[in-house]
Amino acid sequence: MVLTNQGIVQTEKHDWNVGLYFGTQEYSGDIGNEFFLFVQHGVYGISVAKYLTPFWDMPSMITLINMNYTDSIRSFETQFIYFNIMAKFGGCPDTEADGIEDSKDECPK
Repeated sequence: MVLTNQGIVQTEKHDWNVGLYFGTQEYSGDIGNEFFLFVQHGVYGISVAKYLTPFWDMPSMITLINMNYTDSIRSFETQFIYFNIMAKFGGCPDTEADGIEDSKDECPK
């Protein structure tokens, strides 16, 4: 199944974006392999992005991953915390101010 949606970009009027994420992580490493066994390891995240200029946004994201593995001989349990800060180049800004970045918008010269 594939889901798509037309992107809504950040503008001066709508300059903040907040997102929540969840999912699962699978383990394959030195101790064992749980790929495609559907052992659930929770992944949770939140993102925040700020409009800076018509061309630049600054998104950031923090993600928490809980992971464990157990077999008859070995086991481990751990948590990962990822934190990212990025600079995103947006291309042509939303010149129509309709909240949708598309071919109708004009790039500044």
